[in-house]
Amino acid sequence: MKKNDKAYLGYGAILIWATVGAVIRYLSEVIGPFTSGFYMYTLGGLLTILFNHKNGTKMISIVKLPVPAIICGSLYAVYVILNNYSVAISQTRAISISVGVVKALWPLFTLILSVPVLKENKKLSILGLLFSFAGVIVVVMNGSGGQESGPQFFQFYNLLPFLMGFLSAICWAFYSNLIRKHNLDGSFVGYFMIVAGLIMGLLSLFVTEPSNWSFEVVFQIIYRTVLTIFVATHLWNRSITEGDIYKVSIAANYSPLIGVVVTSIMLGVKLQPVVLVGAVLLILGNIFNVRINKEKIIPAN
Repeated sequence: MKKNDKAYLGYGAILIWATVGAVIRYLSEVIGPFTSGFYMYTLGGLLTILFNHKNGTKMISIVKLPVPAIICGSLYAVYVILNNYSVAISQTRAISISVGVVKALWPLFTLILSVPVLKENKKLSILGLLFSFAGVIVVVMNGSGGQESGPQFFQFYNLLPFLMGFLSAICWAFYSNLIRKHNLDGSFVGYFMIVAGLIMGLLSLFVTEPSNWSFEVVFQIIYRTVLTIFVATHLWNRSITEGDIYKVSIAANYSPLIGVVVTSIMLGVKLQPVVLVGAVLLILGNIFNVRINKEKIIPAN
């Protein structure tokens, strides 16, 4: 173990990231998913660019970015939109929590896609695969947490949040592998945060959304753009450079369960035992697949 181990900073980052789902859901309910997305990601993108510039990072104009960076940035923008909207369109808060479990498939997809994208010789644990997909099936079959069940739940609109969460996990997995393949530093991400925000802002002009602005709404937007993007990322980076990365990586495996518990508390939703079971199964699947390849988990935020 390192002297003055800073692994605890990584634990703090994981806890902060666990609150993101609740913040997105709350803002979607009071000012709409597209309006909230516009403010969160345009501000987040601008702050990211300013932060990189202040730190001396060489910034390339978006029109001069290499093709791999444009592809990765586009995947990031699609991920942001899918991640935001999958939570927003869930008919109930209980469903939005279940969708968060589905999105936690990204470590598995990152591992699977590393084989064709990075040409790496990775192993897949059959037991890990079974646990991961069993966890997702359990959560989806639980539907709306008991508020709506039976055949009527398995209609396209009801399943759409889960599908979007599933696709967001795939987008993040592609992004993670491609950014490694092309050795990109990620400094361009701020541009594509702004792109995602502007797209959502444009969409907000064509749909009717609530407009219940308050001090709390402003606080939540600031919290999302500053604390979860900058502070948590800074804590995480320090933890993996100055702390015991093994301990931090193990803790990150439990992020699906932590996210479910934290989100349910913040949204005031009674946590369904089936959702907990699904999250635990997904954690077991992640652990089996990570340990067989000795991989380190980096949260998708």
